[in-house]
Amino acid sequence: MPFCADIFYRQYKGEREGFGVPVILIHGGGSTHMGWPSDLRRLPGQNVFAIDLPGHGLSRQPACNHLDGLVSRLYDYLLCMGFFSVILIGFSLGGALAMQFACKFPERIYKLALISTGSRFLIPDGIMSHLRHPVNNAKVADAFSHAAFHTSTTPSFRRKIIEPLHHLDPFILAADFHMGRVFRASVPETPLKIPFLLIGGADDKVSPPQSIRLLNSFSTKTQIDIITDAGHMVIYEKTRQVRDRLVEFLESKK
Repeated sequence: MPFCADIFYRQYKGEREGFGVPVILIHGGGSTHMGWPSDLRRLPGQNVFAIDLPGHGLSRQPACNHLDGLVSRLYDYLLCMGFFSVILIGFSLGGALAMQFACKFPERIYKLALISTGSRFLIPDGIMSHLRHPVNNAKVADAFSHAAFHTSTTPSFRRKIIEPLHHLDPFILAADFHMGRVFRASVPETPLKIPFLLIGGADDKVSPPQSIRLLNSFSTKTQIDIITDAGHMVIYEKTRQVRDRLVEFLESKK
């Protein structure tokens, strides 16, 4: 199995030869690289590396309980892989990590895309109450399901997507939600000059559109795409639209 700096990753090669800048997919809290829908792991013409964050999936490193630790682990992974300039695509907590990494190491970012990530995460108090010792995974998963999905999403589909939270180590579940709870985005005094894409759901209660738009000044090359009839779980609810938008962004020369 492929590891680098004890981070597990899976490579998905595009349809063309002569790949350019590697694309790194960073999953959300409580998930793994398999949390990305297949269509987003297999972006045409791109050399994609979907990673498992420390403590998640097959990665050997212990979990982190703060984003600075994850930034350091991600830096070690890129160094181990021999990647200098990369494209980071992060979902939810993975987006917060990608943004914080870009703030610290802007010279290593060719393009940056965040999905369902705003200036902060509005995590319901009910979820946090179920994360106190002992952690109740089932109640956390149920409460998050109600907050994260669009009202039109069927209960069976919600259960399928949320199911991994039931089996996650309670310590990791609590750490991930705590990082999301305390996260506050910092916008650089001087905006970065990297292509920056923000994708969100119009009905996202966790990362509302107004929170996403607050990141507009993060870069001089910011694009914002708010997708209708979607919540925080827009990558599952509107996979095709997210994929098309990412492909357009990755292929653009701007």
